[in-house]
Order: sequence, then C-alpha cells, then structure tokens
Amino acid sequence: MAAHFIRSVIACGLLYRDKLAGMPRDQTAGGKATVSQNAVSLGLFSSRDLVRPEEQSEYLELRDSLESDLRPATAMERTHAMEILHAAWRLRRCALVEANFEDSSVNRRP
Repeated sequence: MAAHFIRSVIACGLLYRDKLAGMPRDQTAGGKATVSQNAVSLGLFSSRDLVRPEEQSEYLELRDSLESDLRPATAMERTHAMEILHAAWRLRRCALVEANFEDSSVNRRP
C-alpha cells in the first residue's frame, strides 16, 4: 500500500514538473534564487506537510483515522504510519494542483 502511495506521489511530481515546463520563467538571478526554494516551502517534496489553517481539521482527521486503522505499536510501525500520512496528504495536494492546472488551462483557451 505504501509503495502505491510513493509511486503516485512521484508520478504527480513528474506531472507537476512537466506542466511547469511550459510556463514562463524568471531567468534573473533573483528569480532563480526564489524559485529554488519553492520545493522546500511549498512543493510536493517539502520536508513537512503543507497544511493550511482551513485544512487543519481535515489533516487531523486523516491522521487520527490512519492511527486508528494502523494501530502502530513500535517505533518502526509509527514511522511507517507517519510516512503513509505524508504520502496520503501529498496525494491530496497533488490532486488539487492538478485540478488547478486543468482550470487554468481551460481558462486560457480562446
């Protein structure tokens, strides 16, 4: 199950990268420096889950549900449960990003 999540997250990241490839870029040094930090703070591969204030209850509900379903008892099981939480949340965000790309591409068509 976790492997499926990981493959989905990687596929979503590749889709995101490919969609961005066609967008205009700021090629100045300042622009490059700013963009280089996007993945750290905003991206699908950031070191922590991006949870907006309005998403907090949904995130906590997902975390509690996974905790209840998986019932991790050891440190290794807790680590796996947290990785599943991170992957599930990123998949959710990936779907939102994908929907935003679809919406923006529909709006740009003449």
